[in-house]
Amino acid sequence: MRNLSRKSSLGGSTTIMSIGAVLMGLSASVFAIDMPAYFNARNELQTAVDAAALAGAAELPDGEAYAEDAAYDLASANPVAGIQLDESNLGYKSSQSKFTVTGQVEVPTIVGKFVCALSGKLAGRKQDGEAQDGDAQGAA
Repeated sequence: MRNLSRKSSLGGSTTIMSIGAVLMGLSASVFAIDMPAYFNARNELQTAVDAAALAGAAELPDGEAYAEDAAYDLASANPVAGIQLDESNLGYKSSQSKFTVTGQVEVPTIVGKFVCALSGKLAGRKQDGEAQDGDAQGAA
């Protein structure tokens, strides 16, 4: 009688390659979901601080307190990645005819912090935005 059980000549390499392919696919899918969410949050934050800077600049002739209130009202009406902007992540600076708004928000990412760390940026999960309006007399 012949021996019906033969051992594969490939051994365990097929299993290892299959596991590697699955891990690569999962990594690619996390990357494909995570990075667009990160960059979308960056765009939302930039839009929010741009609008807040314009609103604050429009109120700057009435005083800095009015400008900050207008900027806060508009920035808080525009959530970034589902996070409501408040006094803890907004900053204001004004001079004679300039009103600058800065914003910072923690973006919940999985691989974003590692990609940004590799690219040389210090804070991979924090997203900063800054905008200023150079002409406080212009209509917003």
